[in-house]
Amino acid sequence: MTSLFDATQNPLFRLICTLVNEIHSGARLSRRDIYRRIVSLPKFHYNEAPETSREKEIIDAVFQFPPPENFAKLRLEAPVPPLISDTELAWLKTMLLDADAAFLLPAELRTKLLERLAEIPPLYDLNAWKKLRFVNSEKLPLNQRTLALIVEALRQRRKILLQDAAIIPCALEYDFSSGEFFLIVWNEALRAAEKFPASALDAARLAEESIPPDLSDRLRDFYRKHTVELSLRLRNRLNAVERCFALFGSCDKTSRYQKDTDTYFMTVKYYDFEEEELLEKILSLGAAVTVTAPEPLRQKIIQRLREVRQLYAD
Repeated sequence: MTSLFDATQNPLFRLICTLVNEIHSGARLSRRDIYRRIVSLPKFHYNEAPETSREKEIIDAVFQFPPPENFAKLRLEAPVPPLISDTELAWLKTMLLDADAAFLLPAELRTKLLERLAEIPPLYDLNAWKKLRFVNSEKLPLNQRTLALIVEALRQRRKILLQDAAIIPCALEYDFSSGEFFLIVWNEALRAAEKFPASALDAARLAEESIPPDLSDRLRDFYRKHTVELSLRLRNRLNAVERCFALFGSCDKTSRYQKDTDTYFMTVKYYDFEEEELLEKILSLGAAVTVTAPEPLRQKIIQRLREVRQLYAD
């Protein structure tokens, strides 16, 4: 348990556990005793300093002080309510104000939440945060209705009808580097997962039919069998490291830095049906990046480069 709280780097959570153990062992602590120990903590290891009202709410959520002694007892029967900080409320307000995120919630719920958060300032000014992307005119525009339909289908676990054919939605992914959404669907005929741009669902509608109850098991088994590890060597130049982290932002990855050669080594996990998309991202990184594994992907990249060189030679 100690290692868990060392990993979270949160002294408040560790102190709460210490207090729980002390009280369980018979310590007689008043509300003031507990509060003094909380406010004597160093600042938290994240972006918030302690907030007095929140600390008092935490005390009341975890402990009760029955008369006449008014010493702390554990709330063993009462559920501990989730508490939200001022920073989290400000983040929520910002997300609700962002038109690009409107598809995440029904319009009625979004309006009600904004009314409840009327006195909370946004975390930052949306006008000061704009992500610039290269626009590909060949890509279909993606509207909020399509995204809202996909989210609703995932929430209700229902299929989606596209040109009278039912497809089974599994997950909605966002590629930060391109600003595109992709839908992972389950192909029952092939018993395989497939990925395609969410913009292709512009004419889709929600089906009445539910997705199979064992879909999560099928998908988990498929992913386990079709996971591939990509190994990259990155020279720290031409923003290659920053671009690489942005391009593979949605993938599970690990990295290490070798200081004497100023080189990064990155391992990226992906699924084999994403290989073509992955290949394009690697090629966009240029000569600062070397693929060391897997060998079949290395050979495909070499072949692509040969074809490009031949094209220019002709």
